[in-house]
Amino acid sequence: MAGGGVKSPRLAALAEEYWQAHLAARPIDATLLGIPGFDDRMPDESPRGRAHEKETLSSLRERLRTTVTPADLNAIDAVTRGLLAEQLDADLAYADSHLEDWPADPRAGPQVPLQDLAPLQPGRTPPDPPAPWPPAVTRALVV
Repeated sequence: MAGGGVKSPRLAALAEEYWQAHLAARPIDATLLGIPGFDDRMPDESPRGRAHEKETLSSLRERLRTTVTPADLNAIDAVTRGLLAEQLDADLAYADSHLEDWPADPRAGPQVPLQDLAPLQPGRTPPDPPAPWPPAVTRALVV
C-alpha cells in the first residue's frame, strides 16, 4: 500500500492510485520489487499505451494540485505530497522525452533489465493450481 502512514485520506488515495498505475504501466518494476501479479506482463510501449500512461499521470498531477493543498496537511503529509508531486513531474518529463525514438544502447538499453527477470520469477509449489504456462513463459511470449 503506497499511502500507508499518511493521515490525509485524499493524499493516501492519490498515492495509492499512482502506485497502482505505475505498477500497471511498468510491470517489470513490480517483478523486480517482488510484487506478485505482474510476472506475466510487459509494458505497453505502443503510442496508445504511452498516451494512456501520460493521461493518467497528468490527471493524477492535476488532482493532487487541486484537491490536496499543502496548507491542509500536517508536516509529514506535506513532505509526502511534495514527493508525490516531484515523482509525477519526473514521470511526465520522462514521458515527454520520447525515449522510444532514441537509439538503443546495447549495454544499457531497454532490453538489459529483461535478463534479470528469470531468477526473479516465482516458482510454483504443490498447493498452487496448475497453469498452462508459468508467468516467465507468458512474458517471454509477449516479447
